[in-house]
Amino acid sequence: MPSIDIGQGHGSAYGIIEDSIAQYVVDAYRGMPDRLLTAGSISRQIIKAVGMSGFYLRPEQVVEWVAVFEERTGRKILEEEPETYPLRYRCVYHKDIRIP
Repeated sequence: MPSIDIGQGHGSAYGIIEDSIAQYVVDAYRGMPDRLLTAGSISRQIIKAVGMSGFYLRPEQVVEWVAVFEERTGRKILEEEPETYPLRYRCVYHKDIRIP
């Protein structure tokens, strides 16, 4: 996972996370990609990994950054699990799934 220099501030931390969103999401699943997580739980895992005091990451940001990554690269990271509330996601990045 990319390291974040806590002296850089929150703005640069957001940029580093956005640039490396796939790695942060995969790491949030901790080697268990088939378990289901909400966007909130993924963002909490990323916040924990950053370890920066006062750092906050909205779950919507994570979902938006994932969507941008998937659109830009054509590679899936998260797959929505239908009929779950709140919406839960499964990590599919390791399966080499391409967006049709």
